[in-house]
Amino acid sequence: MEALVSTNSKGQDVTTSLIVAEVFGKRHDHVLRDIENLSCSNAFRLLNFGETPYIHPQNGQTYPMFEMTKDGFSFLVMGYTGDKAGQFKEKFIAEFNKRDSLLKSDDYILSRALEISHNRMRALEAANETLVRDVAQLGARTLEQEKALEAAAPKVLFADTVTASADSILIGELAKIICQKGIEIGEKRLFAWMRNNGYLCSRPGEYYNRPAQRYIEQGLFEIKKGSVMHSNGTVLVTTTPMVTGKGQLYFVNKFLYQKK
Repeated sequence: MEALVSTNSKGQDVTTSLIVAEVFGKRHDHVLRDIENLSCSNAFRLLNFGETPYIHPQNGQTYPMFEMTKDGFSFLVMGYTGDKAGQFKEKFIAEFNKRDSLLKSDDYILSRALEISHNRMRALEAANETLVRDVAQLGARTLEQEKALEAAAPKVLFADTVTASADSILIGELAKIICQKGIEIGEKRLFAWMRNNGYLCSRPGEYYNRPAQRYIEQGLFEIKKGSVMHSNGTVLVTTTPMVTGKGQLYFVNKFLYQKK
């Protein structure tokens, strides 16, 4: 099993609904239901619970889970009862407190600073190696490659335009861009194509049309979250798939090459 508490991409100490389900001996879908039914404010939920997809190691399918802070964990498990439940709560809280105390340690802070510096140096070294390799390959281009590059000039121009923009767009807007390139496809057909090719989740229900985790990690999509308040006072958290600049480049060029 993974460590009870870990640091997420935002630098927060969190546990997950998967770990809670495993430790407390509950079905993961029941833990997800408990989180959805928590009687907390929307502000508390957004601050302490973060939904994120994960890939099941056995079947390779994408499913949802939640990351939660110490406060989110405490709010969730306060209703879990029994002797073993009490022991598990203590273990989680002790682990959260242990990580909190590390933040007050000069040695830990220095160690983390050195680790971050080391990781940045490795990233710079990798980028330099890639640059050197690309330059070497550029010098070894054949006449045939030069002709291919010339033929691809309109696509490269589109790549430069998209990469220069940091704005993510809706899938419907991506369909319009693809149409402008001479490929007839509308919003509904593009959604269907992405589901059929595994870019979006096709499983009916709450997670229908959500991007697969591996394509989020590749930078093709991001998820925009919002909330809608109904007349009865309940708040519905909404998620919308957005195509990043990198994703726009990827999908437009994919359709252009399919057209050839």
